[in-house]
Amino acid sequence: MKRTEPFAEQRDAEAPSPLRPLLVTFAAAIAGEVVGLALVPVLLPDLARSFLGPEPKGFWYLARSSGVTAYVALWLATLLGVLLSSKMARRWPGASVALELHRFTSLLAIVLAGFHMLVLLGDRWVGYTVGQLLVPFASSQYRPVWVGLGQLAFYGLVVVFTSFWIRPWIGTRGWRTIHYGSFGLFALATVHGIGAGTDAGVLLPLYEVAGFTVLWGLFLRLLPHFSGGGIAARPAAERNRP
Repeated sequence: MKRTEPFAEQRDAEAPSPLRPLLVTFAAAIAGEVVGLALVPVLLPDLARSFLGPEPKGFWYLARSSGVTAYVALWLATLLGVLLSSKMARRWPGASVALELHRFTSLLAIVLAGFHMLVLLGDRWVGYTVGQLLVPFASSQYRPVWVGLGQLAFYGLVVVFTSFWIRPWIGTRGWRTIHYGSFGLFALATVHGIGAGTDAGVLLPLYEVAGFTVLWGLFLRLLPHFSGGGIAARPAAERNRP
């Protein structure tokens, strides 16, 4: 009788397709080029003055926009992680697609957050140094506590994303423990956006919707544990697996 490995189906679902990320990246690049070409004639004169004029504000605008976009990517990555852990993603959009999107949005959040920090070096009004951007709570120019929380969230996100690749060395239990910290990182990023963002008032509905959806997904994830279908109800072999 042929033996079936207990978690072969899960591993097959987690195996990413090598072509889909390339196609998504290519489509995003094409869309960005089309939008950029359409906006350049309108925005180029203002952009030049914004970056090279006597009071350049372009760096500040880039920092704000990249910070908000990084937060949206982090929100999607966190929500997709909840869906994957609760198996709701199998219904839609599918486990393999959700896993690829989870990894892609996690990487996108890191890249955009790094860019968000980097462009602040060009902002003369704040005047950050490299050390102040790299060391949490090292700055005093602009809302240091809220900025420091964002820096901690960035480094934590790097650790969580790296755990994807070091999972064979840290084991499933260590990988899962690190991933549980994603909820705390999402909370830190939310507090950072509200406390340090100059557009916090306008973006408050975004933070409310993001927080509510993540909490709702977490509630659905934990619900079986409180209704008799959680860890205690699982077979001993599954509860004790690494």
